[in-house]
Amino acid sequence: MKRQLVYIAGAYRSKWGIIGRIINIWRAYRAARRLTRQGYVCIVPHMETALMDGIQSDEWFLAASLKKLRHCDMIFMIGHWTQSEGAVAELKEAKRRGLKVWFEHRDKPEGQEPDLPEVSIPPVISVPLPYKLESVENKS
Repeated sequence: MKRQLVYIAGAYRSKWGIIGRIINIWRAYRAARRLTRQGYVCIVPHMETALMDGIQSDEWFLAASLKKLRHCDMIFMIGHWTQSEGAVAELKEAKRRGLKVWFEHRDKPEGQEPDLPEVSIPPVISVPLPYKLESVENKS
């Protein structure tokens, strides 16, 4: 029996800089762990290119991700994917190719029922940080 290949898509960058990127990588990892336990094989671009910012252009990384997506049977949209241009592009490509689309519970559009039991990924930071996070985008 062929194992189903699932592409994990969601926000990578964050207005919180490296801390936000690490949180988003962790969210993708958690989703992949749950799906792997259920017998799926996962492609997790967040982890494959973790913290490689600046090595190639954003367009290069998106093109590489879309190439990987072409080999998948389905896509699983996680954590604030609607705020990510890359994740939205990945979803459009998945739909264009007729892949099965699953949504994490908190991101599920109205009326869209996932084919998989809802996967709720808890927030990463559950303890107060010893410093205040500031938005990187707001700095000049």
